[in-house]
Amino acid sequence: MEPETHERKDARRNREAVIEAALAILPDDPNASMATIAERSGLGRTTVYRHFPARSDLILALFERVIEEAREVTSSVIEEGRPTTETLRALGPAIITIPDRFRFLHGVRELGEGVINRSTTDPNQPVRHFVEAAQHRGDIDPGLPTQWIVSTINALAIATATEMNEGRLSVDDAGRILGETMVRAFATRR
Repeated sequence: MEPETHERKDARRNREAVIEAALAILPDDPNASMATIAERSGLGRTTVYRHFPARSDLILALFERVIEEAREVTSSVIEEGRPTTETLRALGPAIITIPDRFRFLHGVRELGEGVINRSTTDPNQPVRHFVEAAQHRGDIDPGLPTQWIVSTINALAIATATEMNEGRLSVDDAGRILGETMVRAFATRR
């Protein structure tokens, strides 16, 4: 493997600066211009457009960040090693922190559907490994297809986030309801 060049490090650092600037601005101003984001990042507009030729490219990168953070959050809960029902209950509030932090993407979620759908079929997804292990132990019904369970958890999370974003659920209620729904839907022992 080649060592990373200074140029690649700069490109990666610049890309990250743009993403961080977008994360700082877009929650309060979802329609902020790319120029505003460039200014906040400390980079010129040409550098920003080199990494993100269109606003939709930046939005896709933000959805990729959603997936990265979701992996980190779910891994953290799963690694605690609690019994299956407790883990499912804990995953609800943990998962719901992601759409709460990225609420500003709710209005453009169709742009991120491909990124989200790919994440549900990723064989290395932490929730998939958790479900497979729980099925092997008999804690989650082994007769249900693993992919269906993972896709259903994703769909439940999106539905719960929608209810939260529409003001029909508080963040706390959304997390609790999501966790309890997963227990009732999938756990063989409650």
